[in-house]
Amino acid sequence: AIFTQGVAVMVNGEMLERNSYVPSTGIGTETWADFIDVNLGCISLIAGNNNIQLMNISYDFGYNFDNIKIKTDATLGWTEDASDVILEDTDTSGYDGVVNMAYNKDYVLADVMADEMQTYGKGFTAYAGHLGGAEAEGETGRCFDGTKLNGQSFDFDFYMISKGTAYINMYMAAPAGYTADDLAANVEFTLDGTKISKENIFIASSGFVGRAGEEGVATPFVTVGIGANGAAYNDMTSGAHKLTVAFIGDNAPDLEAIAIQPLRLGQYYTYTALSVDASGAKTEYLMNEEFSYEGIVVTATKRDGSQEQIDLDRCTVYEPDMETMGTKVVAVTYERMTATYSIKVEMDMEGLVQNVFEAEDGRAVYGPGHMFGTDTNETMPIVAGDHVGNLNANVGATVTFKIDGGENGATAALFATVCKRGTAFKFTEAMSITLNGAEITSDAVVPAFTVAEWSEFEPIGIGEIELQPGENVIVFTVLSGDAVRGFDFDNIMLASENTLGWYEAT
Repeated sequence: AIFTQGVAVMVNGEMLERNSYVPSTGIGTETWADFIDVNLGCISLIAGNNNIQLMNISYDFGYNFDNIKIKTDATLGWTEDASDVILEDTDTSGYDGVVNMAYNKDYVLADVMADEMQTYGKGFTAYAGHLGGAEAEGETGRCFDGTKLNGQSFDFDFYMISKGTAYINMYMAAPAGYTADDLAANVEFTLDGTKISKENIFIASSGFVGRAGEEGVATPFVTVGIGANGAAYNDMTSGAHKLTVAFIGDNAPDLEAIAIQPLRLGQYYTYTALSVDASGAKTEYLMNEEFSYEGIVVTATKRDGSQEQIDLDRCTVYEPDMETMGTKVVAVTYERMTATYSIKVEMDMEGLVQNVFEAEDGRAVYGPGHMFGTDTNETMPIVAGDHVGNLNANVGATVTFKIDGGENGATAALFATVCKRGTAFKFTEAMSITLNGAEITSDAVVPAFTVAEWSEFEPIGIGEIELQPGENVIVFTVLSGDAVRGFDFDNIMLASENTLGWYEAT
């Protein structure tokens, strides 16, 4: 068995995660009780007091434990005060729960359970008789009757010995079909001063089946999780925390217990953010060229704000599509975190004809069926110098190109030349593209600029298209009136084996 699956190890509050195995000993009385050293790897000791904690975390298997050894060049010894250093000078009396969050297995270390609920119940004498009066699945059977608590609120104070990620779970009973909307309309949760929205209320998939004590309701209580940071879990600092449960309606659920639980089926997250530096990596490719992430540097930020470079063999890098051109996003993951960087995949232009069609050319059609200059409609794009400008102010405006595909048609790569913007964004968020009435999908990105090149134009690869013989109609339609996603438009280019031209109507 892996040692840390049975005994969690913390060094100065940080989890020590190692795949160190407790060896099997064979069969027979001569070997089964033998002790052996298990190497847990290197640790960093700080000046002064160091605290090493070992905690049993498995009900499935166990082993006898003799001692720990630390091999070092220094002479080490016990501190004068060998008590738990983490709790030194910390008064945790008076709290409903004390939780050690530096923990990575699915076991509850501290619950605010029925005995605490009874204490709170005695504080509200009008409802004291209800405690224990409902049939409940809990250890003692006591619960609060939510239908009688409108206008009342309860504070639960708990103390986190260390930073961590936790579930806060309520055990509730309510009528069948009761939803998060119903719960939010009747109960208000506040964690450390932040009100919890209904989007952060998570009812167990089984759902409510009825109130405690109702006839035929054998297991009324359902787990309801609340979160404060966009998920069912909560990233929590060490120290004191307060959870307030306020009843604001007549149809609140019955409440049996509150549990503060380490993140289930996960691990204690030492890191909070991930970043990738791709300045030393290859970021420009030709189509079908082999992708490589050699040279990227991955950095993780710890909870204390310090940073650590992560070896690439500990990360997962997802290879992008190299068969189509355009800007591709490369995702890098480590633990629960993801960071991205971009590469460009371009067509090999060698041997291809680069056919450029200017947007301001007289053959380009602007607006719904009008040649530019023949209609003064102010909703049409305007020509600024030698390009079409102000597209973001003209939602619904179109720029149309009529291309001659020749006698046999042609395969071509479509490029659009656009003005860079302050923030990169997906081209099709701002403009849709159709070819002969069929929409063209693309991952092309309008690039961002630096201060020195704010007005620079750049061709971006839209993708490969199939031109039919004769007339081909390519239409760009402005979708967004957002000034951030507006841009000036210069021309399109079709890279093909053929020489293409404007389609001349006969």
